[in-house]
Amino acid sequence: MPVVTVLYITKTDFIGGGKGFYQTVRKLQGSGRTVGVGVDNGIHERFFNLRYPTSDERINELLHYLKDSDPYYQTEYFPRIVERVRFYKHQEKGVNEMCEITDRIRQEGKIEGKIEVVLELLEEVGKIPARIVQRISQEKDLAVISRWIRCAASASSIAEFEAKM
Repeated sequence: MPVVTVLYITKTDFIGGGKGFYQTVRKLQGSGRTVGVGVDNGIHERFFNLRYPTSDERINELLHYLKDSDPYYQTEYFPRIVERVRFYKHQEKGVNEMCEITDRIRQEGKIEGKIEVVLELLEEVGKIPARIVQRISQEKDLAVISRWIRCAASASSIAEFEAKM
């Protein structure tokens, strides 16, 4: 199983313990009692907040930097991060690249949202065969998906929709 670490960085201490760092510990439950053995499923969640310091000065410095993102910050702990922030925020090539990434993510979101609409409309008229779900879910052309929304909205059956695809 692959190891995945998810970092959450928040402005406030939403957990309320007055600490700058928390991590999840998984324990098994069963038969009405908690088993005292930790479970490592490869997923590690770390929660950092900008309100309280951690016990590690390097992490504190990084969190401070992330809060302010000064492009001319000097550090021995994470110079590559400062370099990348400077590139993406202040150099024309980096700004353009970040804009392209943002546009692509926005486009993917539109596609996913419209696909959900098509599937929701079709669910109202019947059970959607897996092959149709797969075909709809794989489409990337917004014009095609928009046409499918109109078809799904007016279809009285899945077969009618499929004929119009």
